[in-house]
Amino acid sequence: MSKSKLNLDENIITQTTDVEEIKGTIKDKQITERKNVYDGYIHKCPNCGEVLKSFVSNCPACGYELRSSKANSSVSELAAKLEKIESQRENTKKSTLTSYFGVDKLSKEDEQKISLIRSFPIPNTKEDLYEFIILSYSNIDIDVYKNQGNMENAKREVSNAWKAKFEQAYQKSKIIFKNDPKMSEIQAMYDDTNKKVHKAETFIWKMLGINFGVLFGVIILFSIIFGSSTSTPEEKEKQKLDEIISEIKTALENKDYKLALLNTESLDCEKDFTSDETKRKCKVQKEYWIDKITNEEVLNKDKTEEQKKNDSTFQVDKKEIEEFTKGFEKAEFSKYNSPAEKNGLGGTKIYIKGHLEKTEILETGEYTGILGFIKDDNGNKWVITLNTLPFVTESHYNSAVKKEIVCNVVFEGFSEKYKMPHISLNEMLVLENGTKFDGIQKIIGE
Repeated sequence: MSKSKLNLDENIITQTTDVEEIKGTIKDKQITERKNVYDGYIHKCPNCGEVLKSFVSNCPACGYELRSSKANSSVSELAAKLEKIESQRENTKKSTLTSYFGVDKLSKEDEQKISLIRSFPIPNTKEDLYEFIILSYSNIDIDVYKNQGNMENAKREVSNAWKAKFEQAYQKSKIIFKNDPKMSEIQAMYDDTNKKVHKAETFIWKMLGINFGVLFGVIILFSIIFGSSTSTPEEKEKQKLDEIISEIKTALENKDYKLALLNTESLDCEKDFTSDETKRKCKVQKEYWIDKITNEEVLNKDKTEEQKKNDSTFQVDKKEIEEFTKGFEKAEFSKYNSPAEKNGLGGTKIYIKGHLEKTEILETGEYTGILGFIKDDNGNKWVITLNTLPFVTESHYNSAVKKEIVCNVVFEGFSEKYKMPHISLNEMLVLENGTKFDGIQKIIGE
């Protein structure tokens, strides 16, 4: 081998080694360097570059007419999946019985469609959510609610799936479209659907009266118009009494003796009921529950210190609390006791340890909210949005009231009405028994 050839090979080896070192350096640098990851899209005017908001058809800066918008991704994805399922449907010939009576049993494809619709996630962006609401609204088949039993069962079940999804999307829109003009359109669709479904379901009873005989219709008519049945008022009174007793039991189970006694003493057996049987039952129940509540309250107060100490062993330990609050920083009241516009902390994930003092219902023109008031371990007070109806009932968080809790929350700002920081609940942990409650943040998936 010549000398020049040897030198050339040596240069190649040296260069190869340098390249490997450079690759290793780049790889190490890629591992150690932090990266910023941006999610979503910024839509700009193709004419002037102005950033565009949702639902605009003309650029607000230059007036350029926007065309050729892309199809909604969530709606397109759902439509494509439904179309794929439908394409697999077998063209089976219906029997004479099926054709005559309209009996339409659920097929494998129907079950797949229902499962897909019910499990499909509700979009978070305004445009996606608005298109999804329109899709759900347009797929609710009002006519199927006029039938009964197994009549057109498949169509009705698919329509029920769309109706349930429409209800979920509507509830989420009340939060995302708050103060947005589009909410009036969504509300109109929601009201229209409920009105038509109610009218269709009422139609069933009219058809029953015609198809199943005049006698049945006369009985219903007498029951509604004349109220001639003597058992109906008595049954209603018994139901009312049972509901009050149920509230007393719930309060007693939660060891809220004051509320249990208040509900019991509020019973006025003579004025509240007209039936002699219900009056008698009311008096017996009232006497029984007053004695039971009083005795349990005395027994609870007479617990020894040793018993109370033993009871505390059931509390959640420090390690579980640390695991529960992972991803949330400990709240400092002084940092958050001001409007989010000033402190710049809006949307910050924090956790608070303290007591849930009480809950209250806040009704607005748009939704009914469930508020709570927390007193942290340093004596500072916070107002918290726990949830909204109909996601949960008004009494959903009652068992956590007066209990020591830890809350994972999101800072919303400062409430001028209550003069305290405003937060919204992601998840609550009751330290006494380990019970967990989901909040509005976790339900809407934000």
